[in-house]
Amino acid sequence: MICIKLLQILISIFVANALERIPITMVTTHPFQAESRNPSPQYYCYLSSLDRDAVVSSRRVLETRTNRNGVNNNPAPPMPVTQQGAMYPPGSAVYKVTLNFGGSTTDALAYGTFSCDATRSGRADSTVSNILMNSDSYTYPEDGLVTQTVNMDDRGVQIRMAGMQDVDRWQRNNLINILANPNYDFTGMNLILNFKLNISKSKDEGLYQTLSGGLQRRDSRHGLKRLIVRSCPSNHWAPPTCYGVCDNCYNGGVCDDETGRCICPPGFMGANCLTACSDHQFGLSCEFRCTSEDCEGLQFCLLDPYGCSCGAGWKGLDCLTACDPSKFGASCLQECNCDGACDRFTGSCSGSCESGWGGFNCQIPDVCPVGYYGPNCTSICNCRNGVQCDHLTGECPNQHCGPGYIVLPASVTCQECQGDYFGQLCQEECHCAEEACNKLNGQCCGQCKPQWVDASQCLVGFEEATSSKINPGASTDVSCVLRGSGRLRAGLSLHLSREEAHLVSNGIQELTVFSVGDVYTGQFRTDNVTDRDKVFCLIVDHEDEIVAVLGTTVNEYVLPVLTSPPSLLHANVSLIAIQWSAWDAVKDMGEPPIVA
Repeated sequence: MICIKLLQILISIFVANALERIPITMVTTHPFQAESRNPSPQYYCYLSSLDRDAVVSSRRVLETRTNRNGVNNNPAPPMPVTQQGAMYPPGSAVYKVTLNFGGSTTDALAYGTFSCDATRSGRADSTVSNILMNSDSYTYPEDGLVTQTVNMDDRGVQIRMAGMQDVDRWQRNNLINILANPNYDFTGMNLILNFKLNISKSKDEGLYQTLSGGLQRRDSRHGLKRLIVRSCPSNHWAPPTCYGVCDNCYNGGVCDDETGRCICPPGFMGANCLTACSDHQFGLSCEFRCTSEDCEGLQFCLLDPYGCSCGAGWKGLDCLTACDPSKFGASCLQECNCDGACDRFTGSCSGSCESGWGGFNCQIPDVCPVGYYGPNCTSICNCRNGVQCDHLTGECPNQHCGPGYIVLPASVTCQECQGDYFGQLCQEECHCAEEACNKLNGQCCGQCKPQWVDASQCLVGFEEATSSKINPGASTDVSCVLRGSGRLRAGLSLHLSREEAHLVSNGIQELTVFSVGDVYTGQFRTDNVTDRDKVFCLIVDHEDEIVAVLGTTVNEYVLPVLTSPPSLLHANVSLIAIQWSAWDAVKDMGEPPIVA
């Protein structure tokens, strides 16, 4: 067989980006005393029992300081050390990193941002990072928070620094002096950064540093703040379309823009963060206990887009200041809705709730916000264009659902698309297994159907394989229709094979391969086939590995047989004339027509 190479398709098989991330809780001691040597700053990486076999490492995330000679001086942290003891729940995994760099107290080599990284087969790699600052910093975050989470396209965003000195230089990720950037305004002795344009993840996310006092070097006393940008507008998830409506997150929970689920703050747990931990515990299911009394002086950092905060009941860069009577929760960011004071750890009221509020800590509104319904306002309406549903039944106006949802028989609420369908009115078919298909946009979790490849949406593969119906013993023509997306490159080839798992091409002839747009068609002819034989369209890479396959079954005609044979009309030396009745579906056998 002459091998005609197909115009090729760039296939990016990257499975991990669609898998669940490993939830890590990073706990830092003395987060506002990077210069301390007694004790040295420490941080812990906590993983639940589900991920106890993950490989954990740590690193310095970004260079943040130079020495007196202007040379970078950012030593890497030591390897994490496994912790064991009665205070850790059985089966969990806890690692400690001690930033004991030595040197004088003014060096503050522990100043900066460090990470807990975890990797495990079957899960997406995860990174959580903290920030440690010097207690006598020239500038520091005004709100006492080292991270700030915003949404794509937010307007009016500010990063506010406090301090006694002017800011000579703002930097983002060590790359840019943004004081001269026309997209920003600076006020209050240049301590407030105003974003003039809508927030962009690629342009605005990162670690911001303020250099003060005419310094020509970063000496561990400048301000640090990390801006985290969710990939979707507020209360939505599933980029790039962001059709998904987030779970309703209470008590300071933040919606994960990749999954729509809540990342609960330290001190709370549950799908909607409604359950308070007891006895100053934290973790995905409140399985860990703080090493200090009441979690005082500890900085907690979780997966983005949550970022970092103090534990429940505390606030400030050092997490040593108790909440005011009207505040509670992580970094005291939650408002009490009580007639009197509330518990600063859980928000529960000593008396009754204020009018319009209910629940164990008076955080459930009497009237659900737009997009939610049910007793705790935790059920999602999923209506088209985000309009409000009936607050009791959840029925959308005219039963019009958003993408990925449809009203099923015997129901009034919008239910997720069934089977391997997605999109508006559930009319588009996923190219992956049902459990792997995002019902909003059709993205796949790396589990394509056999004829499709490309782990993100499975958009490269065979759309159709057909074979011509033949008389017994004849050759069949096979058409392989391939749809591809993305840039084209060499390295892949289109074949027809007699076997599914191996390239067996005896008796197969390539006729032609042609393309129209991103649709490629290969046409082949195959001999020596019989009824119900299967042949397979294959995409083969440069290492002869089969990356996509779709089969087609050969069908033979059942030759027509007449019940009454032809009769002779007349015959002579040069001509014989016969006649027969037309094939009749009632009394004759086989498949018409009789053509000769």
